[in-house]
Amino acid sequence: MRYQHFGKTDLTVSEIGFGCAGIGGLFQASRREQVSLLRQALDDGITFYDTADMYAQGQSERMLGEAFRSNRDEVIIASKVGYLFASRLKQQGKIRYWGMACDEPEHALPSLQLPGIASIQVSLSLLHPEALDVVIPRASERGVGVIARQVFASGLLTKAAEGLKASASVDDARRAAIDTLRGLATERGLSLPELALDFAIAQKGVSVTLLGMHAQHHLAENRGYLKRLSREPSRPPSSSTTPTGDGSGRRSC
Repeated sequence: MRYQHFGKTDLTVSEIGFGCAGIGGLFQASRREQVSLLRQALDDGITFYDTADMYAQGQSERMLGEAFRSNRDEVIIASKVGYLFASRLKQQGKIRYWGMACDEPEHALPSLQLPGIASIQVSLSLLHPEALDVVIPRASERGVGVIARQVFASGLLTKAAEGLKASASVDDARRAAIDTLRGLATERGLSLPELALDFAIAQKGVSVTLLGMHAQHHLAENRGYLKRLSREPSRPPSSSTTPTGDGSGRRSC
């Protein structure tokens, strides 16, 4: 796993973050299995965990608490609350940093003007690279950490995308674009997900790239991607890269 500074904060984050939207769901693995999954991800060097109080009606946050109860200072947990609440929590000293999670790139630009903003979360994929035009460069200029999400374009750039030709929800132009990307990946000796992940990670200014996981096979697949990317030890040196204290990094929705 590789690590880098998170914007202008004093945090160092793993290049890959764990998207916890699927953690705690009623139709997912057992509680014990999901807690084990989170701990294994940390063993693999993933130190950044993105969740929200709405994920599985709070179960996602609770499972993170259970998984990392004994080593809280080794992980950074980013959850989501409203902007005014986040500001209040920061004033009360209950969180260290706050940022904004934005649905569209145009929503992110006004957010970057807010005083004290530490991070911005935006969608970024080969099919939706719009955030590269202005948002990510502007965030980088201001020292705002960038969290990239939906790098597989909501599943369109994963192995499951092989059945797209039969899907009525994908138009012809999108199918053609995905076929082109698959061909490019093959030319480079990569799978389509590997190409998509490479794209997001390679962008200057992106601090952490989220990968959604809620089962052991997800972590196993991602572990395979990371082996090719990794050039550093599996865990960061504790004296220089792990945050001290609470480690919270809440963002508003």
